Amino acid sequence: MTKNPEETVAAAPVDLADLNPAVHAAKPFRYEIKHPVTMAGTGQYVWLMGDDAPAVRQYMRDEADAEMAREAHGKEDAQTVAMGERRAITKLCVATVKWENVFFNGKAADFTVPAAQELYKQEWIRAQLLKAMGKLENFMSA
Repeated sequence: MTKNPEETVAAAPVDLADLNPAVHAAKPFRYEIKHPVTMAGTGQYVWLMGDDAPAVRQYMRDEADAEMAREAHGKEDAQTVAMGERRAITKLCVATVKWENVFFNGKAADFTVPAAQELYKQEWIRAQLLKAMGKLENFMSA
């Protein structure tokens, strides 16, 4: 016996507010730093917010606003690789909520901004973390 289509119970509608990436990206994700060659886990973890987290987005907006203001006043210097690296390091510092079991330069790394800046100067670590921050699936499920 087939059901009358009019008798089919409709699924509850999806509340689009529940899908807001900013809300999900603000909830930190635990990322295990991987070996740069084997990609094996190192047992060292960084808790990150995602690219869409309000604090991260505000940092990026502030950077863009400052750059536009410098351009408007004719004070814009040519962009350098070092400037891009500094922005990426600062973005990671903004996004990092905590870390655990992180060892760097022969000792356990204190969770401080200067320690994070030193750690994130390592391009291979920075690249992994920036990639993880950009993956929305790390912060919300389908």
